[in-house]
Parts: sequence; C-alpha cells; structure tokens
Amino acid sequence: LGSSAFWLQWKRPLLTNGKLQGYRIYYEVVKGTELGPRQEREPRIQDPDKKNAKLAGLEANTKYRIHIVGYTKVGEGEE
Repeated sequence: LGSSAFWLQWKRPLLTNGKLQGYRIYYEVVKGTELGPRQEREPRIQDPDKKNAKLAGLEANTKYRIHIVGYTKVGEGEE
C-alpha cells in the first residue's frame, strides 16, 4: 500500500486458550541487526472473525518486523 503502509492478512489460530477476543498487531523498526521499540497498532482488533488490517503511518523506505497475536480473556497467544 505504498511506501508507508502495509495490508496485513492472517489465519485464525489453530489452538486458543479460551474464547478468542480479537487480535493485537505490534511492529518494530529494523535497522541493520537492531530492533527499535515494539509499538502496538491502535485500535486493537476486537472482532475474532476479522483476518486483515491496514497498518499505516509508517516511515517510508524503512524495514519493519510485524507481530500479529490473538488474545483471549486469559491474555495473548504465541506469535
């Protein structure tokens, strides 16, 4: 989606520790072998059936590491 946004798609987790509530998307800037601070995309996705989202407002010509995790009332799942 241009140089400052990503269109993300994922599959529902095979196993959940309770009823899936939604997803959280985290991202970090990659500079060489270093990772910047982990930031969370807002708003959180509160629909467990949704399997895509836009991640925008990023720096152009920058590498990112992106994590998408499902969450339940118990907490977050594995990445």
